[in-house]
Amino acid sequence: MSSNEPSAVGQQRVNSAGKPLAGSSGQLPPAPPADATGGAPPAAAAQGSAATLAASSTNALQSSAAVDEPEVETPEAAAARAAAEAAALSSQQIALSSAELAAAFLFLSSDGQRVTRTEIRDFLAFYFPDLPEKLTRALLGGNTKEDREISLPTLVKVLHRKKDMARATYGDLSKLIAANYHVPSNDGVVMAEPAVRGCIATANQLEPIVAPGDFEALMARLDLDADGSLGVEDWKHIRTLCEADPKIQRILDSL
Repeated sequence: MSSNEPSAVGQQRVNSAGKPLAGSSGQLPPAPPADATGGAPPAAAAQGSAATLAASSTNALQSSAAVDEPEVETPEAAAARAAAEAAALSSQQIALSSAELAAAFLFLSSDGQRVTRTEIRDFLAFYFPDLPEKLTRALLGGNTKEDREISLPTLVKVLHRKKDMARATYGDLSKLIAANYHVPSNDGVVMAEPAVRGCIATANQLEPIVAPGDFEALMARLDLDADGSLGVEDWKHIRTLCEADPKIQRILDSL
């Protein structure tokens, strides 16, 4: 630059009329300084920081999405999990309620007032002909031939006082039914479809009241998950229906 030319630093800022601009110091603003290391000016550094922050946020979001994404369960793992859940259900204990005792009492009793040893023996022989002899004797009260009897109030009192007498697991019940109807016993299944059909066929031998379509109607009522068998959760629902029966409630109210 020639020494005769005016310096840009000392040049005064004027308007179109040649007058100095208000508030002007008469000098052009200095260029943005470089940083201490001679790098980019502050504006460029801010842009770089913003880009770095954006990239970091994107990586963080991608990492978070990868953590939250559920693992895909293999068929083998799913089968193992289902088997463990079914086994846990089968190991749950059954404690008979007063309503269930009343329902069983009405089914066994011929007069609605008492149940005799003969009635229990006849029931077991008809519905559970393959029951082991040792278990049959235990249910009949030993080897005595005396035709004992018990009323419902006494039965409720005894079983409430000796709760262990009325306890079993759903797995125990499943094995008993499966053995009687010669079907496989599976964890979580109380009555497989063949066992349900076999029970209906056995009941029809006493009093044929079941039409061909009644099996489907029965399963539609009791098989809540529609898997073709009565599982533990279905059985719990059956117990609820029993306890809600008005006839059973009237009997319990009279005790």
